[in-house]
Amino acid sequence: MTENVTEFTAPFEIYEETANEVTGNTAAGMSTEQAILKFNMLEIVDFERLAPLIPNATYVASATKPMITGGGKILLPVMPVAIIAPRRDAPTKFIVVLIYAGYNTQGARLAFTKNERSAMPSEIRGLSVGTRPAGDQIWQAYYEV
Repeated sequence: MTENVTEFTAPFEIYEETANEVTGNTAAGMSTEQAILKFNMLEIVDFERLAPLIPNATYVASATKPMITGGGKILLPVMPVAIIAPRRDAPTKFIVVLIYAGYNTQGARLAFTKNERSAMPSEIRGLSVGTRPAGDQIWQAYYEV
């Protein structure tokens, strides 16, 4: 679950080519592209679900003391991450944004208060999945009709 606002952006950088024979640009293309989800994650006391979203954490199952441990990982774990929201015009239908291979750029931040739900800031960035077709390697967004 997320708190109030979830923001999805897909920024990119463009390069332009020029030639000596003309005054305008002759071609343009993308040099980098990204997919970014920013949100505050709620329900952070479910350690089994939380651990994969903390880049340097590991979940340790135990009947008496389940825990998350951290430190010593070099490669960031990646996983599919989806944000699902009901449509305002059709509340039984949903809008979905899916990042195929995402990693969280934020570390663990566990804040506990007596009067409010705990929330952990998260920023998921997508990596390219080269086995997917061109134009569909980082993310997709769709809505149910």
